[in-house]
Amino acid sequence: MFAGWLIGGMGYMLGWINRLRALLGRNAGARIICASYSQDLADKFSRDCRALIETPFYKRVFPRTRLNPKKNTEGEFETTRRGYRLATSVGGTLTGRGGDVLIVDDPIKANDANAEVALTGAADWFRNTALSRLDDPTQSL
Repeated sequence: MFAGWLIGGMGYMLGWINRLRALLGRNAGARIICASYSQDLADKFSRDCRALIETPFYKRVFPRTRLNPKKNTEGEFETTRRGYRLATSVGGTLTGRGGDVLIVDDPIKANDANAEVALTGAADWFRNTALSRLDDPTQSL
């Protein structure tokens, strides 16, 4: 299990896209929740990750990991081994969803970095909603 809070922008997210891609390659049953400050940004990161998973190189390196064509939406894709990557926004709903890995990248907009209300809201969502969706929080980093 992993729970992370990342601040640093696109360079960090590209690294996480690659790590997620490898995680799903090694364990196609992994259930991953990724959150960003807006659903649009979370969906963009999801599309980027999906595009990498669909490359011929990835398919050669991880031949047992394939996307399930029946569950391949902008905000969520699933593997044929029932793993998934779910995109949500900070403050968004996760009711009924659980995961092995939680990654929060760009939890607030740069313009809100010094806004106490935005910082408090993101931290509260992380503590009270996101962390509660991990299947085994005792194994989180």
